[in-house]
Amino acid sequence: MSAEGRSEIKWVYRFQRMSAANVVRLTRLAGLVPWYVPGMFGGKKKLTRLYRRYLEATGQKGNPRVLARESVAVRQLLKCAAPLMTGARDAFVKDLVRVEGEEHIRAALAPGRGAVIASAHVGSGGLPAAWLARQGIRVLTVRRKDLQGQEDTEYGKFALFGCEPMYLEWEEAPVAMLKRGIAALKDNAVISFLADGQFGARGADATMFGKSVTVRTGFVEVARMAKVSVVPAFGLADSSGLRIKFCEPISVATPEDVADFPRRFAAIHEAILRENPACLSWRPMERELFDSRKSD
Repeated sequence: MSAEGRSEIKWVYRFQRMSAANVVRLTRLAGLVPWYVPGMFGGKKKLTRLYRRYLEATGQKGNPRVLARESVAVRQLLKCAAPLMTGARDAFVKDLVRVEGEEHIRAALAPGRGAVIASAHVGSGGLPAAWLARQGIRVLTVRRKDLQGQEDTEYGKFALFGCEPMYLEWEEAPVAMLKRGIAALKDNAVISFLADGQFGARGADATMFGKSVTVRTGFVEVARMAKVSVVPAFGLADSSGLRIKFCEPISVATPEDVADFPRRFAAIHEAILRENPACLSWRPMERELFDSRKSD
């Protein structure tokens, strides 16, 4: 286990021993103290530049330094958000997590054919899946094979947050796994995947903030074959705690619907980024969207 992994596990245990109110207070305090980005030379300058470009791309007004500080304040909570759902007290989760649009995922599951939830690397991509697993719903999450064999270790349990792994290579998903996904959906399970993930070859281009991005569609095709909807879902945070947003289901009943999914998901993803600047993930996609050196 890496030093970063051990540190995150310790933070999960710390948070779980606190009250939800104290977790919120600690998060707010983190936004008031001098900050830096661990392991990132010149991190403050780079992050501030990222938010300056973010404001330019979104046409919004604001102070990039303030946005950068807010991002650092919620970062630790977001990193621990999904694992926090495993083993935390019911009262703690109820006080810390606000759920919006729960009726959308409930309606998608109502016919008994399962559902696919599509998230992204914004905020905590695993939080919606972890919250659903806590409700007793069977959830399968798409993971890289570098976690295989560690499921019963402390880190494995931390990384899977109560969900079943569906392992992927960096290339296209194998047919056997797709069959397993369809079988799980027929059993009224949920499959969770990151639509802006870097692995899985099947995908199509869409536009966000005037730039081309790739949206993965492999499990959207699985949803079409299983005759279920895809529910966009996002795990977010602000100064009042964690928030899960389930959006209205996207119908993928036809091949044309699947082809149109990247455009529709990208529009939702863009709106989430506009409304929740503190939840930028700092991943390559965000840096490509908002921090291009070409405009220097």
